Amino acid sequence: MNTQIVCTAAAPLTHTPEHGAVLQDEVLYGMTIAVLEKKSGWIYIETPYRYRGYLPADCAVSANYPANLTVSAPFCDLLNEPRVDSALNLSVPRGSLLLSCGMEQDGWLAVRQIDSNRTCYVKADRVTPRAPYPETPDEAVFRKKVIRTAYAYLGAPYRWGGKTMAGIDCSGFCSMCYLLNGVVIYRDARIESGFPVHSVPIEHAKAGDLLYFPGHIALYLGEGRFLHATARSGDDGVVTASLNPSDPDFRADLAASLLAAGSIF
Repeated sequence: MNTQIVCTAAAPLTHTPEHGAVLQDEVLYGMTIAVLEKKSGWIYIETPYRYRGYLPADCAVSANYPANLTVSAPFCDLLNEPRVDSALNLSVPRGSLLLSCGMEQDGWLAVRQIDSNRTCYVKADRVTPRAPYPETPDEAVFRKKVIRTAYAYLGAPYRWGGKTMAGIDCSGFCSMCYLLNGVVIYRDARIESGFPVHSVPIEHAKAGDLLYFPGHIALYLGEGRFLHATARSGDDGVVTASLNPSDPDFRADLAASLLAAGSIF
């Protein structure tokens, strides 16, 4: 087993090593993966959140890339020169990891491109310092930040296996909200041992916690309201919804099938 770094904007993870297979996840630019097996143009990998599957082998390379920036904008362009009319090398989505190689100058940051090792430039307001992975985040701060992050995805269309503003599914949405604030949770609609989320009584759920339904997950906003990525016709994408019958966006189906609430606190 060896580690590699994803060098494409959003590498498509599938259960089988074939083009056209159903998308299970998108592994974002700059993420470190464990390569478990190589198979005729494909690599079988494990992500930091314990998802396993196949990627095209050219989606990742062996590299020393101690990323120190996270893309916070919906997308971030890596340009040849520090000016907006420069040639575009690559556009990477929110949550991608970058390595800065210089101080900010006139609103631009120099970053290193993974596969070519060339210096590219990004707008400084498109990135933030990479969030640390604290043992125990400050609860009040974390809850506010994770909700702010969740609202940044509002309006993104639904895509099974997606994890970007171009398309995202329910567990991709919730996992990215947490990951962007330094917490790795399981990328699926259930509470999994070995990750920091644990079950709490539903009536004790607070803003920033997670709500679990059969095959579905949402981020709780408090007072019966939540944000989620839904594929329901006419309500597609990341939207707000409610468990309260008096609210216009009440989801009776989800209110009747709520299984559990989860929290890292």
